[in-house]
Amino acid sequence: MAAPRRFFASGERCDVALREAVEAASRTHGVCGGAKLARCALNRLALATLLAIASATSVARAEPRRTLEDATTVLPGRCLEKGRLLARAREWLAGSEVDPQIAVLVEENETTVQLVVRREGTIAGQRTLEVSTTDCREVGEAAALALAYALDDKLAVRVAVPPPPTPPGVVAPVAPPPSAPSVTAPPPPSAPAAPPSGVSSPPPAANAGQAAAPAPGSVPPGRRSHPEITVALDVGLLAVMPALAVGFAPALELSLAEALDVRASALVSTRTDVDLEDGAGRALGTGRVGLAGGRVDACLGSGLSPRLRLRGCAGLVLASVQAEGVNVERPRSDTSALLAPSLRADLRLRVLGGLGLELAAEGFVPVVRPELAPSSAADAPATPFPSIGGALFAGPAYTF
Repeated sequence: MAAPRRFFASGERCDVALREAVEAASRTHGVCGGAKLARCALNRLALATLLAIASATSVARAEPRRTLEDATTVLPGRCLEKGRLLARAREWLAGSEVDPQIAVLVEENETTVQLVVRREGTIAGQRTLEVSTTDCREVGEAAALALAYALDDKLAVRVAVPPPPTPPGVVAPVAPPPSAPSVTAPPPPSAPAAPPSGVSSPPPAANAGQAAAPAPGSVPPGRRSHPEITVALDVGLLAVMPALAVGFAPALELSLAEALDVRASALVSTRTDVDLEDGAGRALGTGRVGLAGGRVDACLGSGLSPRLRLRGCAGLVLASVQAEGVNVERPRSDTSALLAPSLRADLRLRVLGGLGLELAAEGFVPVVRPELAPSSAADAPATPFPSIGGALFAGPAYTF
């Protein structure tokens, strides 16, 4: 059997040469007989061994790949969630696999979003987005595009359009320090458009090679790009009836602008007992009362920080009060209306993403208020509802 001459002529053709040699050995099996049998067997064993080594080498030469989820670490923050961030970044990237030597850490702080790029465990570059808006959608769009640029250095060339203007409230990323070369710093194809009025941006030299965040839409500074909807459930103490009760107030809010919200809420209380007395202080029985109604408020708010928001609201409460007699001569039940302008101050803290906690204090000034009497007689002593009431509420809130 003639030995193949191309075994190690080229590393790229090694596998092909070995397979051709094995096929040649198989074809000579029919003429390997007698004294040549042992020699042929040794040659075929050597070929099989070399083929196994070449196959293992070929597998070792294959470059491993990593998924986008494995290469990216997103620390919990107010706005950024890993699933949504990666889903938006995939729209910019060419595929779902990335360089196995690169890992990116995304960390959201009070006023910044920082991306740290590591190559083989060593920091290769950093980017920082300065955030001055409470709109989580704008923050997520900016962070997703910055992440895509960090993972794909050919993104700017492939997009073939200049980066869109910086959205309101997000400052263009800060350039990495000279001592830490960035692994992704493609120059923009052309000069980016000027940022909207009122948004500070570093000089053009500081922005060279940096990714600008996509603008979700052209909106005036200080306003949200779209209305936000919030659902909340307040639970607390209600002091609008002659006795203290527990109140429940599920609410729906619509944010029309950065500082303006419209709020609609139900108001329901537990039933509580009120002692009925005559003018001399003698007990005449007990009345059991409770209320159910609703309210509408207009609120003006201001962000104390990206996570903390303070509001003041003014509105109107309309409720139906139901009362029934207990331990009276002829007990009966009846309903009456309660109408009261209201003032509310609340403080809301965003905990994670759209989830937050709120604390509220409210005041009521009833202009239509019922009275409790042990009988329907005109001279029966009555227990009026208080002329000024209040409430303390706390509960969760979620913003979409």
